[in-house]
Amino acid sequence: MQNLRISRTFPQTFPQRSHICTKRGLFHYRRRVPGCGDEVTLSLRTLDYREAQHVAGLLDHVFNRVLRGSGHAADLRAILKEQFALALRADLDRHQPPRAVEGGYDITSSEDQTIRHAPNVAVFEVEATPSVPIVVPAPGPTGPPLSTVLPQFVDRMTTGDSGWRRHTLVQNEGTFRLFLSVCGDLPVNAYRRTQCSEFSDVLRGLPVSYSKDRKWSDKTPREIVRAAKGQDVRRLTEKTVRRHMVTLSGLFEYLRKRGIYEGENPARGHTLPNKIRSDRKRDQWQGDELRKLFASPLFTGNQGPTARSVAGPNLIKDAKYWLPILGLYHGNRLEEFAQLVRGDVREAEGVMYFAINDEGTKQVKNEHSKRRVPVHSQVLRLGFMEYLKAIARKPSDPVFPELTPRGKDLKRGLSFSKWFGTYRERIGLGRRGLDYHSFRHTFTTKLAEVGVSLPVIDALTGHAGHGISASVYTKELSLATLRDAMGKVEYAEVRLSSEL
Repeated sequence: MQNLRISRTFPQTFPQRSHICTKRGLFHYRRRVPGCGDEVTLSLRTLDYREAQHVAGLLDHVFNRVLRGSGHAADLRAILKEQFALALRADLDRHQPPRAVEGGYDITSSEDQTIRHAPNVAVFEVEATPSVPIVVPAPGPTGPPLSTVLPQFVDRMTTGDSGWRRHTLVQNEGTFRLFLSVCGDLPVNAYRRTQCSEFSDVLRGLPVSYSKDRKWSDKTPREIVRAAKGQDVRRLTEKTVRRHMVTLSGLFEYLRKRGIYEGENPARGHTLPNKIRSDRKRDQWQGDELRKLFASPLFTGNQGPTARSVAGPNLIKDAKYWLPILGLYHGNRLEEFAQLVRGDVREAEGVMYFAINDEGTKQVKNEHSKRRVPVHSQVLRLGFMEYLKAIARKPSDPVFPELTPRGKDLKRGLSFSKWFGTYRERIGLGRRGLDYHSFRHTFTTKLAEVGVSLPVIDALTGHAGHGISASVYTKELSLATLRDAMGKVEYAEVRLSSEL
């Protein structure tokens, strides 16, 4: 128990029930002393509302007993202050524990009424006034705070070839910060399933923009959820909630296996079952949409760098021009091509190809993402190699120098992704679910439609493969085989010219 004080004014907090309030995330007990206008405020040392309710109920019983036995308001105030102070010392003094009443599980009033309470709440008699029992929280679970074991877990998960990549690391560290903000930095064994449930509830109530919108910057996650309640704003998707909970579950499973956390994994089983998407088409570029995009001013001539959506005499071949074309004909992830350097465009077996890797500061999603992707003949026809020779002469030169690392995970494609969304809106292609990643779905579907086998599709797109035999087979595919498969991908709706 901490922070006992007698205040002249009420704290600026909202009431959780008649005599409970929160301050800096912790629940406190407060009662006004009749007749003198003062208030007794006492920390309940818990983040759990149900536990705070229970302890406050027992304190109400003590308060009322003292109230009935005191003749003056000043005496009541003095008695309360003294008994709460004694209780505080009893709780903090581990070497001189106070005497528990009936094993710390029951107390009986002068009217022979018994109050039951939880095992983690101790009830003590205060020697100064033996007839008045006082209730204080018993010492909670011991052990290291969560924040002190997290670095060891993160270090373990980022070690080795199969460890977390930078993008995954940034995401998971965000999960841990969010969990600590919602549930507090407690001893590891203090976390229970109910707290993990509350965390998942908070996640489902958070707006998508909670970490970016300035209006939420000075609020805790719980405060954001309360402020956004009833507002017509997009919330975190179930997929995002699942990712957070799976990450948290992985942490507790690690702690459990190492004997740091006792009991079952409290973060497991808080997500909804996977839903089978009924309409896969919404994530692909359809015929009319492809025709409209690649017939727009970005690819046929525009007014210049600041007016790409307006028809004009300029055909500017930079990242904004090339990335959609590369996505359409190669099915790449945006960051895989946004971070390319001159040395990643190579030739072997008479085939020009992109070497997708994580050398230097580059990032890939996983080991299967590292691959060789032949340059499509249509891209060569449009003058990509001439562009490359002009813009990147040294092996370390970026293929798209205007793209710089942005955001927490330092992705080069972030600025393009935002711009591409705005451009699509301006040309009438703002359909929800349609974005750069949709090119990947479109390319994969096209390969399947023209009869390319699944192992070859996996090799081109960097998927893990379907079964051990497929995984082994894709590693042995020649560049010529991959080039021939890619050559089958054509789009009748797309008519691109290298010149105006």
